[in-house]
Amino acid sequence: MFKLGRFRIDLWLTLPTLVLLIIGLLLLQSLRELGSQYTEPNFNIIVQLVAVVAGSAAFAAISATPLRKISHYSLAVYIAAVVLLVAVLTLPGVNGSQRWLDIGPFKLQASEVAKLGIVLFLSKYFSSVYTTIRNSVPRVLVSVLIIGVPIVLTLLEPDLGTALLLVALWFLMLLFTTVRPLFLSVLLLLVMACVPVAYGSLAEYQRERVQTFLQPANDPQGSGYNVAQAMITLGSGGLTGNGLEAGTQSQLRFLPAQHTDFIFSVLGEKLGFIGVAVVLVAFTTLFVRMVVLATAARDRYGMFICIGVLGVMGFQTIINTGMNTGMLPVTGIPLPFMSYGGSHILFGMILLGLVHRVSIESNNRGSESLQI
Repeated sequence: MFKLGRFRIDLWLTLPTLVLLIIGLLLLQSLRELGSQYTEPNFNIIVQLVAVVAGSAAFAAISATPLRKISHYSLAVYIAAVVLLVAVLTLPGVNGSQRWLDIGPFKLQASEVAKLGIVLFLSKYFSSVYTTIRNSVPRVLVSVLIIGVPIVLTLLEPDLGTALLLVALWFLMLLFTTVRPLFLSVLLLLVMACVPVAYGSLAEYQRERVQTFLQPANDPQGSGYNVAQAMITLGSGGLTGNGLEAGTQSQLRFLPAQHTDFIFSVLGEKLGFIGVAVVLVAFTTLFVRMVVLATAARDRYGMFICIGVLGVMGFQTIINTGMNTGMLPVTGIPLPFMSYGGSHILFGMILLGLVHRVSIESNNRGSESLQI
């Protein structure tokens, strides 16, 4: 823990995040400059910079707020998230999906608010029933209801990737309660049994993505085009990359959604294996630190906060890098701190601020522990 006057900074959290933000901004700026020569990209780098500045301010504010006070707003944030998810369904869709709320010049993605609300509310709930949930089916079902409402609303957008992420987040947090392993196994089997039913209810384009993942070579010019181009782009940089101002895949815009879903492939093209390694080391450092803080947390609420944030960011990283390398279906999940998008940058920094607050209280013996 680094001390700067009255402020305490966890360098193991802040330095990796700073590296990811800087590399992300450099990649986006290079895409912006290259895109102006051919086809104007549909993003504004200023929006990303504003989101980084606003996110940094939110990070500092959350870091300075005691967990006890934050816990009081858990239910309110969760309810606000559900209201936003309902509200977004009443608006016209973009590319077949309804995910954003227009707030002046900015777009707010409701699912990002939902991730924050779920982490806060599930952390408070699981910490309050930690010792009694072991043999209590009703208490487990309450957690299913908590996570189930935003999952259903997210599926209606439709946003299958985020819905699956929320399922994984719930199961990860439940894993760290006192629920018996046998009960967890039964729940896992039930989820797996629902897979065939869930697959049958998917939209046609979603089933195409799954089929493309299973048989990527079947339609390289159609449904498999994005994945094929992502893998070509990722590998084209070699060891050191082609440089920020070069790279034919991004420069000639062969790769769709290069500033959002496939920013990881752009990283490989422009900065090569070395750049990819730096980013993966930064993510690994960040996630290992969250695990360490979860074990060192002064109370269960802080522990579940760390686990929840780790789940959100960890699963997003796994899914995004997996779809860029052809190891997972394309789902539209952004890469934390690097993909373009004001909402995910802002709320990512808020989530990180929660973990940073846990770190501060864990290192401050004089702080009051939260008893729930």
